[in-house]
Amino acid sequence: MAASTDPPEHLNGTEQNFYEEHSERIERFIRNYCEEEFYELVQNYPSKKSLWIDYNDIAVWDLSIADDILSSWQSVSKVFNLCLWKMSNPAAVDLSGDESTASAEIRLYGLPEEEIHPVGSPRGEEVGRYIGVNGQIARVGSAKLNPATLAYECQRCGAINYVPQTGGDIQEPYECTSCERQGPYQIREDETDFRDQVLIQLQQPPEQSVDGRGETLTAVVTDDLEEWLTERELGAGARVTINGILEIDKSNESEGTFGYRLRAKSIEVEENDYEEINVKEYIDDIEELADDPEVYQKLINSVAPDIKGEDKLDDIKLGIIFQMFGGYRRQKPDGTAIRGDPHVLLIGDPGTGKSSLLEAAEKISPRSVKTSAKGASAAGMTAAVVQDDFGDSPYSLQAGALALANKGIACVDEIDKMQGDAVESMHSALEEQTISINKAGINATIPAQTALLAAGNPKEDRFDEHLHMAEQIDLDAALVSRFDLWFMLKDRPDEEKDRMIAEHKTRVWQQSADLDQDRLEEESADAIKPEIPHDLLRAYIAHARREITPRFTDEASERIHQFYPDIRGMTDGETVPLTHRKLEAIRRMAEASAKVRLSHEVTPDDVERGISLIRASLNDVGINEDGEWDADIIETGVSSSQRTRNKDLIGIIKDLEDDFDNGVPVDEVVDTMEEFGHDRSKIEHDIDNLKQKGEVYQPQNGRLRTL
Repeated sequence: MAASTDPPEHLNGTEQNFYEEHSERIERFIRNYCEEEFYELVQNYPSKKSLWIDYNDIAVWDLSIADDILSSWQSVSKVFNLCLWKMSNPAAVDLSGDESTASAEIRLYGLPEEEIHPVGSPRGEEVGRYIGVNGQIARVGSAKLNPATLAYECQRCGAINYVPQTGGDIQEPYECTSCERQGPYQIREDETDFRDQVLIQLQQPPEQSVDGRGETLTAVVTDDLEEWLTERELGAGARVTINGILEIDKSNESEGTFGYRLRAKSIEVEENDYEEINVKEYIDDIEELADDPEVYQKLINSVAPDIKGEDKLDDIKLGIIFQMFGGYRRQKPDGTAIRGDPHVLLIGDPGTGKSSLLEAAEKISPRSVKTSAKGASAAGMTAAVVQDDFGDSPYSLQAGALALANKGIACVDEIDKMQGDAVESMHSALEEQTISINKAGINATIPAQTALLAAGNPKEDRFDEHLHMAEQIDLDAALVSRFDLWFMLKDRPDEEKDRMIAEHKTRVWQQSADLDQDRLEEESADAIKPEIPHDLLRAYIAHARREITPRFTDEASERIHQFYPDIRGMTDGETVPLTHRKLEAIRRMAEASAKVRLSHEVTPDDVERGISLIRASLNDVGINEDGEWDADIIETGVSSSQRTRNKDLIGIIKDLEDDFDNGVPVDEVVDTMEEFGHDRSKIEHDIDNLKQKGEVYQPQNGRLRTL
């Protein structure tokens, strides 16, 4: 259709002045900065209806126009749209639409930092301004039809009045354009221009909120921006900046309260998925690293280089690196999968660097969530059905940390302080990597292909040297068993190590001062400078995860075949040193090791690295009183030898109960156990544990009975 020569929309006096003063510069700007995109719009209109423009380009071209477009979007955008319409005339394409349809428009992105707000911070003075809001997508509603231009038929004269719907409320004609009377009107659906509309609930990222949820803001996405959103499959967990007009939300007007909502004009996606990282510019450096025999140590030196202290820190950092590279997710014939994501648990004294390690992982991993489990419920950790008015239903799904970090890492601090329902909800989520919801009419399975890096404190906040490590992990044993690696970080005085830490810290402080003063000495820089820059490291991990699918060589398989039965045969048969879960953990570590080398083959050396990490982990927790690996300590929280003593204790108390009216004297029980060769201190400790579990009780001080 040939373009009309008349302006497609009415401009008021201010808009007309702006048009006369700036239209030529705006047209030259479009030709200089967006010519290719403009002609793509012309050729594909109306399936393509918008032109994306970088604010920085406008600011460079004409700062006054850039300022006006933020403060007076409705007026200035009309002028931009009019310029698009005028420029389309030579191509005989009318970008204006007609009376009943909206015209092509611009989508502004790349706003200056001061115009980008976190969720919850926009206030009344921002209403009507073009701003950006940065946050994490919590939910995306289903698509609905929304009128871009409503057609009202005058019931007096029959004329059709077209009213653009630019705000949150339905807008009616003030008077009929034909008979100039004020109605009544009837909506003509056949003449109305309907567009798809989707609501996005944007929330504060967990690390910025107190309870893991934080404040939310609803963004309204319409027209071809909705198609853009759908094509990219943006959903819960995506970190985005949504740019648009801040409006008043009158949905709770009947309650006397108003809120805010954002009419989205453009969306910028943070690099929060390995798939979104541009690897090409780094590929030469990546391949060089993969061939470097020192690559594993360089990777270790690139994770939280400011943390020194524990001798086992290299093992911990390598475990986190392997967690980022990940193993291979295997599909089974029944449709279920064997996870490829390793889980890592850090339990340590205060000040041992646990939180810093979590922060480092969160910064490196593109799709990650860092949150605290203190007081967290199942909704905060996995997902839950919550009651609200978002979307079509009074109930909706609330994604927790594991769901939000799907295909990334969930960095969870203070996991020992998590609520009971959250612990139960995490069992299947960590192993099966799905979260099933069946409540309030909602039946859903949410993917949670997430690696969990968790940190917590011992039961009494500090380790007790006189108690076994496993007894001081204040977590459900079934949950602990889901972790591939667990490390205990103890803070103990050590003159040589403490001096080394102090020297390292002072170099770190000096670097900070040098950076502030723009004078950086090499020795100071090495203190906290990662050996592999994080941009390169992220691209390295992304490339390995996307392109490498390692398979075990015959030699690597043979090493596994040799190791597992040898370890299982180390004891007299009463103690199980390793379960198949640890065999799977070795597999995941070995595959991650191969990915580091960009190798499609898992070699015996890769298996050895996996075994080494498992040994280092088990040496912290899985050693029983006899110095043997004992899987029962992790799987059940009680070693096999302790379980045997507990059975003997309860049996002795039962045998002697009939001989004592007020319960069996503790000394009698201990003496009898000693006759069977048990250590007195262990017996007394076991009695305390049985009392805490409620398996025996004291009818009076110093005497015991069974339940």
